Amino acid sequence: VDYTTYVPGLLDSSKETAAALEGGYSNSQFPPNEDGGAATQQIAADLKAIGATEFVTQGASIGYWSADVMIQMLEDIDGEITPDNFRTLAESGWEYEPLDGGIGPISYPEGHTNPAPCAGMVKVEGGKYVSAVKFQCYDLIEP
Repeated sequence: VDYTTYVPGLLDSSKETAAALEGGYSNSQFPPNEDGGAATQQIAADLKAIGATEFVTQGASIGYWSADVMIQMLEDIDGEITPDNFRTLAESGWEYEPLDGGIGPISYPEGHTNPAPCAGMVKVEGGKYVSAVKFQCYDLIEP
C-alpha cells in the first residue's frame, strides 16, 4: 500500500511498471477515475469543452480541484479582490463546498495544513487500476 503509484495512464504507458505494481494498492486523495463519480465526469466534460482530451490525469485532477477552491474563495471575498481581502477570507473560517463526489469540504485556516478528510483506494489488477475502496470522506482524528 502506498500514496504515490495511482497515476492515471501510467499502467497503460508502461507494461513493466504495471507488472511491478500488480496486486498493490494505492491511496488516492482525489476521486479516482475508476470510481466513475459525477465530479470526475464533470472534469472530463470541462476538458472536452476546452478542446482537450477527456482523459482525467493526475495533474488535471490536482489542478481542477485547486482551481475550484480558488474560484470559490475569490467569489466569496467581501469587496474588491486584494491580497488583504483574500488573506482575511482565508483566515476567517471560510469553508470550501466541493462538487458532488469531489475532494470533500475544507475549512480555513485549518486547510492550510490539513488535507481534505477524504480518500479512496485503487488496486492494480490485471495491469489496470480498479476501485478497491470507493472515495469517501471521514472525520479527522484529533492528535
